[in-house]
Amino acid sequence: MDNMELAGRIEAVSKFVLRLAEELELTGVLDGPLFCNRLRGPARMDNQVEYLRIARKRLAGMADWLDEVRAEREVLVASARPDDPGHQ
Repeated sequence: MDNMELAGRIEAVSKFVLRLAEELELTGVLDGPLFCNRLRGPARMDNQVEYLRIARKRLAGMADWLDEVRAEREVLVASARPDDPGHQ
């Protein structure tokens, strides 16, 4: 397997996991903010191996993406609600 094939497979798995997490959050099965915090993990300095630093960075990026999608969804839901003077 060449590097391009490996990169493509990793990208596909990453997108699958992100979409699955989004779907699970939408259906109420997954607590999105808690999941994202766990993806980011605790701040620590034990990642002395380069691939571990890269993995943590990528996981944080995935959590950021999920947070952004959630925020966009919340804005859309809020803007779709009719004005309710009792909730101001």
